[in-house]
Amino acid sequence: MAVTTASTAPPLPNLSSISAIGSWAEAVEQETLGGAHESTKDGIKIVTDIISDDTGKYKVVTTFKVVTKKVSRPIAERKKWKKFGQCKNDGPGPHVSTTYVAEEVLMQFIRNRAGEQQLDIGDEGTKVATTTGGSFTHCRYCKSDEHWSVSCPYKSMYAKDDEEDLESKEKDTKLGPTVPGSGKYVAPGMRGDRPAVTGGAERRSEENTCRVTNLPEECDEMELRALFGTVGTVNRVFIAKDKHTNKPKGFAFVTFEHRSQTEAAIQKLNGYKLDHLVLKVEWTRFV
Repeated sequence: MAVTTASTAPPLPNLSSISAIGSWAEAVEQETLGGAHESTKDGIKIVTDIISDDTGKYKVVTTFKVVTKKVSRPIAERKKWKKFGQCKNDGPGPHVSTTYVAEEVLMQFIRNRAGEQQLDIGDEGTKVATTTGGSFTHCRYCKSDEHWSVSCPYKSMYAKDDEEDLESKEKDTKLGPTVPGSGKYVAPGMRGDRPAVTGGAERRSEENTCRVTNLPEECDEMELRALFGTVGTVNRVFIAKDKHTNKPKGFAFVTFEHRSQTEAAIQKLNGYKLDHLVLKVEWTRFV
C-alpha cells in the first residue's frame, strides 16, 4: 500500500518589501549585516551601524574610549534618571545623535578665602590684572608682583624681621635720641646743630591755598598756572587724579605766595567760565 506524504512549502515573501529592497542580492546583504554591532576590547568600544538613504547605504563606525572615573554620589544618582524625549529609548550614557560632549570647563576662582583677588597668567606668561581698574598684584613682604601678601612663601621670615625691627625701635625710643655721628638716623628736629623745625611754614602754605572745583577733564596744570597767574604768584598747583585711570577728578588746589593773592583769586575767578563749565573757587577747608 502506497503512503502519500504532503509537505508544506514556505510562504512566499511580500513582493512590496522586495521591491523596496531593490534586489535579492541586497536583501541577502542586509540580512547578513544586520543592525548595529558593538564590540569592546582593551577599553575601546567600537559601534558599527548601517545607514541607508536615497543615495545608497553607508557603514558608520564609531569608536569610543571607555574611561572609568569616580564621581560624587549626587552625580551617580542623576545618571540613573530615566531618559525622555528623543533619548527615551537610548541606553545609559550620552548618545552621539542627541548629545554633544564638549571639553571639560574648570571653574577658576578670582578671589581667595582672604578676599584678595588672585592673579591670572596668560598664554605668553604675561601678568593680567583681575580687576577692571587695571591694578596689579603686589606683595608687601618680598615686594614681588607675582602674588599677594597672604600667599607669600616668605611671609613667616619677613614677619620675624618686622618684629625684630619693632623691638629695636622700642628700645631706641626708651633710650632717647642717639648722638649724631653714631651711624643711626636722627630726626632733623632732634639734631643739635639745627634749630627745631615746626609746622608753621606748612601751615602758612595751606592758608594761602584755594580749592578749585568743576574743572573740565582736559584742563592741565599749565592752563591753571596761566589762569591763576594773572592774580598773583602761584607756588604750587595740584590736580587730583584717579590712581587707576590717571584722569582728573574735576578739582584742584592752587597755592599762592601771599594770602591776599588767594583772596583776590577767589573774588575774581569764582564763577569764571572755563570751556563749557563754570569754576567754583573757595578757601581750602582745614580738618
